[in-house]
Amino acid sequence: MRYSMPGFNKALVAAALSAVLLSLLSSQAQEPVPEIRISESTGLPIVYPYHGMLLNHDLTVIQPTAENIAAVLTAFNTSLEETLTDTSKTRFSPIKADARQAFAGNPEGQLLAEASLTYWLIDNGSSQQQRSYYSVFKAVEAWAGLAPISSSRIRFSKLPAVTTELQGMGLDQFFAETPAAANYIETCRQSRVPIPPDWGSSQWILQGTLDGNYTFAGDPTNITQVFAYSDPNVPGACLALPRRDKDTNEIGLLGIICQSAETGKACFWDNIDKTTGQRLSGAAGEKFAITSIQDGSNVAENCTNCHRGYNVFLIHPGTALEVSDPFITDPAARYEPISGQPTWGNPAPLLNAGNAPCALCHEIPTFGGNNNTLPPFDSAFCKILEGVVDKTMPSIAKPAGWKTPAPKFAPHVNMFREICEGVAVAGGGSGG
Repeated sequence: MRYSMPGFNKALVAAALSAVLLSLLSSQAQEPVPEIRISESTGLPIVYPYHGMLLNHDLTVIQPTAENIAAVLTAFNTSLEETLTDTSKTRFSPIKADARQAFAGNPEGQLLAEASLTYWLIDNGSSQQQRSYYSVFKAVEAWAGLAPISSSRIRFSKLPAVTTELQGMGLDQFFAETPAAANYIETCRQSRVPIPPDWGSSQWILQGTLDGNYTFAGDPTNITQVFAYSDPNVPGACLALPRRDKDTNEIGLLGIICQSAETGKACFWDNIDKTTGQRLSGAAGEKFAITSIQDGSNVAENCTNCHRGYNVFLIHPGTALEVSDPFITDPAARYEPISGQPTWGNPAPLLNAGNAPCALCHEIPTFGGNNNTLPPFDSAFCKILEGVVDKTMPSIAKPAGWKTPAPKFAPHVNMFREICEGVAVAGGGSGG
């Protein structure tokens, strides 16, 4: 079953969220802010960083508008404040007031202040999972396009109470941006992972576009392309999925994954400039050096919350992702991500391959987020699994079904639901 956070009051959070949003931003007619639910298991907003996007509980894309950013930041801060001890709440009250007063009338400053307060709350909360929360919020901040964490000293220069508090707690290192590993590419190369060519190179081969039914979640204004690269001297494959705007044809999001066919190890890149922390777009997004963008050692979004199992690639048969020779996507060893970030990993399988009906062809990985340190309730992998089972697996013509699974698949699907939903499901259990 699920357990609520001690002292957690959803009504209070909702009321505070509305009040703070009104004070943060006042605007005229705008698109409504997507619903942001608070998890009963973690006490935090249910949001999923996904390929540079942010999704809510039902996988609706939350666009990074000022109003939506304010809503997400405020939801984090209001719910995190509920986890503080009385003593910490007393300390936080003047810090919060000072931060919000310092940027009154400055919308961008208000958002930066809210993001800064989030880090204070994460570090001072009573939960045992602060580092996992920190990892999640880093991805939220990247989605919002806010200033990199390394600029926090500038951010706090107008907030004397906050600055004094941080210095007194020795949090300078906590706020340091995760540095890129100087030898990330070399580590990948030594692990027999093919190194992708610079983006824009003719070595990238277009495989086609990906049907929206197979992207798990996405922005309907985008088209997802699939490109592949192979190195004749390093068995394996690199896959890149640029998301292009249907109207402008510009690339907004672009992730690259390469895996060794020999060692199973995999490396990751995202089209975020390593120096500025900003996502590359327009002309800059069409051609760039692979060494100039963030990689698995420092990218904020945890790619392994979704990319897990025996194979790093999530491939639906019959789609543009099902590449063939010379691209080898079936490794000789179980996949292992190359990152160095503590929340990245590939947890042991829940069901090994060969376990019918749902794991007949491939293993089913463990569901918990952040290298299985967070509970599976509200996890990104659970949401992906729900969508896949409901829409495309074992086939788009006859999916197994999530809420009312076909009898053949019911034992496994009901077990998955028990894990993901945290409640008993009739017909659930070990599933054999």
